[in-house]
Amino acid sequence: MFLFLKKYKIEVIIFVLAIIIRIFLLSVNLDVNNGDFEATIHGSDWYFEVSQNLYAGNGFSLDGVSPSAIHVPVYPYFLASSLFLFGNYIFAVIVQIIIGALIPILAMRLSSKIIPSRKVSLFVGFFLALELNFVLFSFIFFTETLFIFLFLLSMLAFIRYLGRGQIRYLLVFTVLLGVATLTKTVVQFYPLFVLPVIAQETKKEVRETVTVVKSYNPEIEPSKKQALIPNKTNFEK
Repeated sequence: MFLFLKKYKIEVIIFVLAIIIRIFLLSVNLDVNNGDFEATIHGSDWYFEVSQNLYAGNGFSLDGVSPSAIHVPVYPYFLASSLFLFGNYIFAVIVQIIIGALIPILAMRLSSKIIPSRKVSLFVGFFLALELNFVLFSFIFFTETLFIFLFLLSMLAFIRYLGRGQIRYLLVFTVLLGVATLTKTVVQFYPLFVLPVIAQETKKEVRETVTVVKSYNPEIEPSKKQALIPNKTNFEK
């Protein structure tokens, strides 16, 4: 445990800082709403209502009567699972706060793969730990926190696949990206993230290829050239 804390001291500090900031802002918002927990966590995208109807047995619906085709399914079911397990949304809020505090750590890891600079990755980590929208979305019911968490995990799995070439990482990447897509449909922006990652991860291979090409010398020594060319007489025989 001590070795882990020593090795990942900065990451642990960022995670703890992110947790403290999120709990503090949750308590402030709870106080502003006079202790009304549901009013504090209620978002404006109707996921709350859909999860209520799922829990009540009315299906994937806004009004409890007609099916809703507006929302992708993962996030409402995530909220409804908290109701099924504990009868309230406290579990969902706790999970969101934890993964919201993990997002800066994942973003640090991803940024270090794209831009290999410790200063840049530290800036990304502390910025996302303190950025107000990320803090608010950690306990208000919007899809952003869960989606970004899944998306960053999928990107890191993809990078691991590029680096090691093991099919299991490609499968993990595919599953995580699929779940992220079913959480929030903004995957049209995916190439903006994946292309720099591919460029960075394949830079070493490209450099090695260029080095090999540059080192090729067509002016082979006559003795070596003769050894490479089959003897015409023997060949004709």
